Amino acid sequence: MQPGELVRIRRASIGAPAGSIGLITEVITRPAWDDERSASGIYAVHMVGGGDRTRARIVRRLGADLEVI
Repeated sequence: MQPGELVRIRRASIGAPAGSIGLITEVITRPAWDDERSASGIYAVHMVGGGDRTRARIVRRLGADLEVI
């Protein structure tokens, strides 16, 4: 996964219910042995919809909890 890809949250958590959609904005960490398309690592996801438009809602999720759409 890489920045700019649209993803769906697979596992519910506080602030991001399962099935929510977001856009990967940053790869925070990735193990050195993984290639760029791997799902391992931690990603910053800008959530779509809801809430205040003046403040971006960005959550951090494990790659295993995301599904590329």
